[in-house]
Amino acid sequence: HLLSRRQRQMCKETELSRIEDSKEYLRSSDVINLFSISDSTLKNLRRSGELPCYRLGRTYLYKREEIEACMKKLGTDEN
Repeated sequence: HLLSRRQRQMCKETELSRIEDSKEYLRSSDVINLFSISDSTLKNLRRSGELPCYRLGRTYLYKREEIEACMKKLGTDEN
């Protein structure tokens, strides 16, 4: 059973809303789960600048609103 592009996007948006609404910043593990990507893919997206992030010591944080915008952009870029 394959999901349409729109259904996949809606699932990801639902998953994002399940993560604490009060959480302004997400950790790498949250982003990995949202995008269903590996740790190395996340690192590549960070390095390329496609996924904006902030560093606090050894921890990478991702601003929730920027991740939402990125998800929408990646969703519309899919063929």
